[in-house]
Amino acid sequence: MTYRVLLLLLLAGNAFAIPQVINYQGELTTSGGAPLDTTVNMTFTIYDSAAGGSAVWTELHLGVQVNDGLFHARLGSATLLPDIFSVQRWLGVQVGSDAEMSPREALAASPYAFRVSTVDEALGGHIWSNVAIGNGATATGVSAFAAGDNVSAGGPFSNVGGGRQNEASASGATVGGGVHNHAAGIYSTISGGGGPSPVDSNFAGSQGSTVGGGTSNNASAFFATVAGGCGNAATDEFSTVAGGLTNEATSDHATVSGGYNNNAFGDKSTVSGGTENTAQGAFTVIAGGRDNIASGINSSVGGGQRNYARGIYSTIGGGGGSAAVDSNHAGSQGSTVGGGTSNNASAFFATVAGGCGNSATDQFATVAGGLTNEATSDHATVGGGYNNNAFGDKSTVSGGTENTAQGAFTVIAGGRDNIASGINSTVGGGQRNYARGIYSTVAGGGGSAAVDSNHAGSQGSTVGGGTSNIASGFFGTVAGGCGNTATNQFASVGGGLTNEATHVHATVAGGYNNNATGEKSAVGGGSENTASGLHSAIPGGSGNLASNDYAFAAGRNALAASAGAFVWGSSSSGAQTAAFNSYTVTFRCQNGARFYTDSSNTVTGVSLEQGAGAWSSLCDVNQKNIHGAVDSRTVLNKLSSLPLYRWSYKSQDESVQHIGPTAQDFRAAFGLGDNSTTISTLDPDGVALAAIQALNARCDELQRQNDELRSIVEHFMNKGQ
Repeated sequence: MTYRVLLLLLLAGNAFAIPQVINYQGELTTSGGAPLDTTVNMTFTIYDSAAGGSAVWTELHLGVQVNDGLFHARLGSATLLPDIFSVQRWLGVQVGSDAEMSPREALAASPYAFRVSTVDEALGGHIWSNVAIGNGATATGVSAFAAGDNVSAGGPFSNVGGGRQNEASASGATVGGGVHNHAAGIYSTISGGGGPSPVDSNFAGSQGSTVGGGTSNNASAFFATVAGGCGNAATDEFSTVAGGLTNEATSDHATVSGGYNNNAFGDKSTVSGGTENTAQGAFTVIAGGRDNIASGINSSVGGGQRNYARGIYSTIGGGGGSAAVDSNHAGSQGSTVGGGTSNNASAFFATVAGGCGNSATDQFATVAGGLTNEATSDHATVGGGYNNNAFGDKSTVSGGTENTAQGAFTVIAGGRDNIASGINSTVGGGQRNYARGIYSTVAGGGGSAAVDSNHAGSQGSTVGGGTSNIASGFFGTVAGGCGNTATNQFASVGGGLTNEATHVHATVAGGYNNNATGEKSAVGGGSENTASGLHSAIPGGSGNLASNDYAFAAGRNALAASAGAFVWGSSSSGAQTAAFNSYTVTFRCQNGARFYTDSSNTVTGVSLEQGAGAWSSLCDVNQKNIHGAVDSRTVLNKLSSLPLYRWSYKSQDESVQHIGPTAQDFRAAFGLGDNSTTISTLDPDGVALAAIQALNARCDELQRQNDELRSIVEHFMNKGQ
């Protein structure tokens, strides 16, 4: 029997719970067109082509009821319909054992709505075709998805999630939304943003590039990233701009975190933020600030304004200013400027820590701070202050004002207008002091006028302080005072006023207007004294002169003009006291002299009274121990047997002779004195007095006897008459 079928296909269910079946209704008639009332078996097959091809699904329905020619079947009720409607399909119908009806029917819209089961919370199914949703949306790439207004997903696996006039033109490219965005690189991504005009477009133009959002951003290089902001560009591989306005990362792995108009041009360079900063060199870093440039490899600028780190590994911490003259510069390898304004570290590992207008212009030179200080030589250092200069290698100015360390290894601790020009010379402080000799030292002092200056002008010379002092001799020293000079080697002036030590090893300890002009001469103090002889000495006083070798003068107006002379002058009238010969001792004691030999009192010794010509022994009875009376006759007897000689000292000419005993005979005879080699002037006097007493007693006895004899003679003479 021949059948004729009228088909009606309807999608069953709704968008939120769609059954996996297709309602199929038709009319079965005879070949003449008469409706049938019967029961038949029917086979339904879906093909991939209108004729021939392959069956992609088939299902047998048994006992289909036909009433007045009409029948109904639910396709998929026996055999599950797969997701086969991503392309055109055709349905074939076979009744009983008859041949399949021809032609096959092309499935219309309602069956294709079956794919909605993969969307809108459907539990299963897939969409194998491209998807374009929205007005003017196109998805021309393989497995592309486009949703939005006039959007385009042209690359394989590309995706436009929404927005307007967005384009994902490369394989795997994604635009999440926004307006006028274009993801042109393989696997590139633009999350959103853009704007109403094409100039507002975000562009991700290379493999793996990303624009997170914002407006007019450009990530045009391999895995470049612009996270957001406006007008930012990442144009080299792995470069990044996190945000901000018109920032550029134009080199390999360069990064700009944000800010305005910042540029990271160097490979792996970084600008963290700020305004109009430029990281030009490889691995350079600018943390922030404004108008800063880091152009040396691995250079860094922490912040501030108009700072320039141009040297390899150079660093500027911050500072600078709004004008070009305020700029800080780190211009050589490892150079550092910590901060401040108008500072310049232009040499190898030079450092300016801060301040204003400071310069470190030779290798390892350092200026810690202050104003207009300069360290211009190898390892030179200025600690701070104003207008100080360390010109010498390894020289140091710790601080102060307008100090200059010119020589190598020189040091100026502070003060003002000081100069240390000798190698290893030192100025401790003060004003207008000059250490010009090698190893010379001026500890301080000086003054505001040039005439007040202290000078240490020769090797090892030293001025401790004071004003207008000069140590110009080799290792000469002026400890202090005013107007003092030590002008020969090892000469010294301790202090005082206008004293001079002008010969080798000459010394003036202090006082006023004293002069040590002899070799190794010394003046202890006083005024107007002059020691001009070799090893001559004046301990003090006034107007004294030691003008010959080894001469000594002290007191007032003492004149030691003979070699080895010792002169003490003491006169209220100021009369001169002079040596009478070489190697003599001369004293002028206007009111006498005394020598005491006891440690605890002033009653034992000798005295020379005013105007006297001989010494007097101090013989107060109250200071004596009496050991008994003297046997004068025994003393006389011993004295009469004491050997006496005419003699002379071996140290004197033989023409200078004396009479007397030897000390040994004297002590043996009388047991007196301190020892057997000396005779006290007191003891011969005592022996003589005892002998005189004995002689006096003997004379008295003789006189008595004589008187008795005279009396007897007179008696007999008178009797004879």
